[in-house]
Amino acid sequence: MVISFLALTRLAGQGTRADEVYRTIPGEAVYVQHNTNLLFSGETLYYKLYCMNPASGKPSALSKIAYVAMVGKDRQTVFQHKLRLENGMGQGEFFVPANVSTGSYKLIAYTNWMKNGQGNPVFTADVVLVNPYQDTSENYLEKPVPDSLVTDSLEVLNEKQPAPPVEHEPDAGQLTATLDKSQFGKRALVRLDLQAGNETVAGGYYSLSVRRLSDLGHPSEPEPAPIRMATATFGDTGQGTPVLPEMRGELLSGKVQAPEEGMPVNNLPVAFSITGDDFIFEIARTNEQGTFYFNLDRDYDTTKGIFQVLDQEGKGYDIRMDEETVPIPESLNFYEFSLNDELADEIRTRSIQNQIENAYVEVKADTLIQPRRVLPFYRDFQLRYHLDDFTRFNTIEETLVEIVDHVWLSQDRQGQPMFQVRPLDGYLDGIGMPPMVFMDGLYIQNHKDILGFPARQIKNIFISRDRYQIGANVFQGILAFETFASDFSDNFYRDFLKAKPLFRPQTSKAYYFQSYDNSGKQERIPDFRRQLYWVPNLSLSGGKKQVHWFTSDLAGTYEVNLQGFTSEGQPISLVKLFNVE
Repeated sequence: MVISFLALTRLAGQGTRADEVYRTIPGEAVYVQHNTNLLFSGETLYYKLYCMNPASGKPSALSKIAYVAMVGKDRQTVFQHKLRLENGMGQGEFFVPANVSTGSYKLIAYTNWMKNGQGNPVFTADVVLVNPYQDTSENYLEKPVPDSLVTDSLEVLNEKQPAPPVEHEPDAGQLTATLDKSQFGKRALVRLDLQAGNETVAGGYYSLSVRRLSDLGHPSEPEPAPIRMATATFGDTGQGTPVLPEMRGELLSGKVQAPEEGMPVNNLPVAFSITGDDFIFEIARTNEQGTFYFNLDRDYDTTKGIFQVLDQEGKGYDIRMDEETVPIPESLNFYEFSLNDELADEIRTRSIQNQIENAYVEVKADTLIQPRRVLPFYRDFQLRYHLDDFTRFNTIEETLVEIVDHVWLSQDRQGQPMFQVRPLDGYLDGIGMPPMVFMDGLYIQNHKDILGFPARQIKNIFISRDRYQIGANVFQGILAFETFASDFSDNFYRDFLKAKPLFRPQTSKAYYFQSYDNSGKQERIPDFRRQLYWVPNLSLSGGKKQVHWFTSDLAGTYEVNLQGFTSEGQPISLVKLFNVE
């Protein structure tokens, strides 16, 4: 059943009819593979999220956004990430800073649509964080310790020892993994050959982690379970209205209230702008509850958006954004541990190694993956005027008259200044219709506001002469001004412009790969990596795959952990071990 985002927003808050429609939409469940359940300050948690359809066991085609958070026993959030999903999958990472206290935490993952499910169907996993740079809470001390780690009275995790690691592979004929040997030296090449036993395994979705096993106790990582067993059905959110699924992209919502009564206002157009060279512009209308929704299906590079109610009529409307809340289950059982002095040397050594690794972060940096961007219609201009190619004039009006074709200054029905863009042939009835006007991507609804802007600060003028419609709003053409500094919105103030922080999705990365193929290239750089390899998107297309990595200067036992799902939704978990001497 195909249900459009527009139809869902119209149904939001309409009671029984909406409930009936929402119940026809499939539920969702998520699973997260993460590289470890024990982290020190200065280390990184890597994770891969799978969003699945419980009915089919396959990747969900519904939500395009998912969320990952970490919460403590006090139910406070350590971090909260938003992920863009592609084919139901996304990935991210969290660097543990020195201001997060030692303690037991829960990793929580979900989609907004799952908030409507019964029984809080969110993914949870235990994670222990150890911070050797802060005093530790007495709740995690086996006995009082007078001094902190900094004064060498080290507190260590020692109540539970990790279970002995066990190699395991999926059922016979599904997936096999072969290491070229089981013992390796430092900075040595390791090869892993993967062989899928059938087409459904070869067409599956997997992630791979290679990490040194810890000598300290820690909770075990949950393995992927059959998704069909998960519950993710529509239920009562306790909020009176269901939470909409993010079907086309990131969903921003908020409410518009009248300035005096504080009551929601219906059927008001609200404009949203992300300014800059790659600006984004949308228009939405409020519903009966005064709620508006913006659907962002494009990546952006800022953490601020600007909202404005159009057709102000002198009213100072209040715009309030809805905040993303973490659906923390009412009952959470946290992993219990205590600290003592028995493994002080291990804690001290690991902390020093982390500091050395972080000191060389610039030469081992990850690479941001630039998203594939489709040019929106409001940036697909037909004409461009680079003003340095012409004689400069002092004002915008003079510049339009002397340089720019097809654009002039007129008046609207209230006698206020209004730009005009000449229509293309066949649209002559567009004369008198306002264009979309932007200054560095900020939508300008009162054109008189920029008439006094110094023309010498404008770099380019862009024009489109087509007719455009966004919702119920029709515009004749587009007129866009670009300044040299691209910072117009930073210095432009109007009461009706409301700058709001944006909860931006995580940026995809190509993770750093340590190589020793080039002899001597990094010979003098220390290498204390515990995480040797992390591949969030591992493809077995073709049935065979060889991956490789290099060991570090840390001796010990390492775990190769592959997890994921076949193309039919069957969970796959594979563990191999090798030693570094």
